[in-house]
Amino acid sequence: MQDAREKRGDVRRRARYVGLDVGEVRLGVAALEDGVATPLSTLTRAGTRRDIAAVQALVGLPPAGAVVGLPPEADDPRTCAARRAREFARRLHEATGWEVVLVDEADSTAIARARLQALGLRASGLRGHLDSWAAVEILQRFAAGAPAEAAPRTAEAPLVQGRRSRGRR
Repeated sequence: MQDAREKRGDVRRRARYVGLDVGEVRLGVAALEDGVATPLSTLTRAGTRRDIAAVQALVGLPPAGAVVGLPPEADDPRTCAARRAREFARRLHEATGWEVVLVDEADSTAIARARLQALGLRASGLRGHLDSWAAVEILQRFAAGAPAEAAPRTAEAPLVQGRRSRGRR
């Protein structure tokens, strides 16, 4: 008899999903269909609205959902990378209506780099491929039944940065 994680993995492998590795400069995009994750493209970030439009154009028909990589420092939701991933996931859901989940992306870039180097790509040739292959790794984790966190439905409060107030107490 299958446990819940195996059943979840079976459903995820049969459906079509888009995977996203959201960076500050680039956005890696991959697709999962019939259990096979394939890199689609690495996009240069152009603002969240434009990025979402570019992903929709790349993917074509609406997928069953989107899987956004959540950086390992997600335990501290105040970090920039974790906030960026969560905010992108929230806005992607708002703009498309897709089911959007976040999956741990720890070491996905390092794994992607090792795979590409094993294929013979030199370090100088990785830039255009690395992020889409990291998105492949994120999708493979999702398909294997990795825990997924639903995308936030509301915006997070902005971080307060700066000096302590020296006003009256």
